[in-house]
Amino acid sequence: MPTPDTNLTQVVRRVLERYCGGKVPAGWDVHLVDRVAKRGTGHTPDKKKRHYWNGDIKWISLTDSPRLDRVFIEDTDRSISQAGIDNSSAVLHPPGIVVLSRDAGVGKSTITKCPMAVSQHFVTWECGERLHNLYLYYWLQFLKPEFERIANGSTIKTIGMGFFKRMQIIAPPERLQKQLASRLLEWDEVIHGVEALYRRRRKLKRGLLQQLLTGQRRFPEFRKQPWVERRVNEVLQETFHPVTWNDDTEYRLASIRRSSKGLFDRGSLFGRQIKVKKLSTIRANDFLISHIQAAYGAMGLVPKEFDGAKVSDMYTVLTPKTTGSIDMRFVNYLSQRKEFRHNAYLSSNGFFAERLRLNFDPRDFMRRKLLLPPTIEEQSRIADVLETLDDEIATLIALHDALKEQQKGLMQKLLTGQIRVPAAMLEGQCTAKAK
Repeated sequence: MPTPDTNLTQVVRRVLERYCGGKVPAGWDVHLVDRVAKRGTGHTPDKKKRHYWNGDIKWISLTDSPRLDRVFIEDTDRSISQAGIDNSSAVLHPPGIVVLSRDAGVGKSTITKCPMAVSQHFVTWECGERLHNLYLYYWLQFLKPEFERIANGSTIKTIGMGFFKRMQIIAPPERLQKQLASRLLEWDEVIHGVEALYRRRRKLKRGLLQQLLTGQRRFPEFRKQPWVERRVNEVLQETFHPVTWNDDTEYRLASIRRSSKGLFDRGSLFGRQIKVKKLSTIRANDFLISHIQAAYGAMGLVPKEFDGAKVSDMYTVLTPKTTGSIDMRFVNYLSQRKEFRHNAYLSSNGFFAERLRLNFDPRDFMRRKLLLPPTIEEQSRIADVLETLDDEIATLIALHDALKEQQKGLMQKLLTGQIRVPAAMLEGQCTAKAK
């Protein structure tokens, strides 16, 4: 029978009201997790005792946060020894336990693939016969927004152990738990496959940036022509398109963060609302450098959607010195290499106002040298290759995000009984592994 409403926690009550019309799905129940799973935690052995560390026992700590939320965990950054277990409150947990981070990275979870210990920043559950570990994992994933909401603390947000003593789970019979969780696991396997492909493409791009942008790897038709060294001001020029000021005109403003973030829209303001009156219009394929963040890589090519936007005079805008002197896409890829950013750093000195940031000197930068292919044709070929790879990466990111969003919606419906999957569709197809 469903647990009486008077016994429901606020979290479960909110879930039922939002997704289930306030009622526990027929045939399901609300369990106190402590009654269907053995809760535990961990500890950090004395770091001054060297023989407690670097043993053969894998130990989950906060540094393993990137490994969480990927269903299973097989490896850890650090390990401890049996002496570390014997002389601390650390516990060697069996494989198949569900682990949840309760402070830094609050709400992240995983299932262990082998015996592991955990630090005190985690809470663990060893599931019994009435609760499948994979179903509990997905329930914790489903509750992540709740965990983030209830965590408190000024520096590091945390959830007290008292919450987990009262934590409840809405669940069908254990056989159906396995079947529902297996469907979600199949989605995760596809998502992780897309992630792996994305990582391979990113690694390939890093290699090509090194090889193609230094002349280490050449197209056959260009190999006889050596690369040449040119001063920046031989191929690029500073460009300023002044704005005719009008207090009643709206100006669309743009800013640029570090290269990984790119250009972003700051919205539109009337002239009378803008303190800096010296604005420049930027055009598609202009190259933009932020004076106060150039040393940190805040630079990049202006995309088409920002054509006609405005920037302050705290930006340097670079364009080709002459038609055909350089492919600006090639410049954009050059700027993603540390050597280019190092030149920007060397051209930055002193501090800007009270921001305690280096101030970029465009005149100094324009005197620095670049190693370039001798022809714009080779520059364009290199840019074409890297641009195609960037398009593939963008497609994979969009696919990954779409799959995650769809899985999130499916998780919500499966774990609250909104979708009742016919038994015939699930029978014998459970791919999830038990503990």
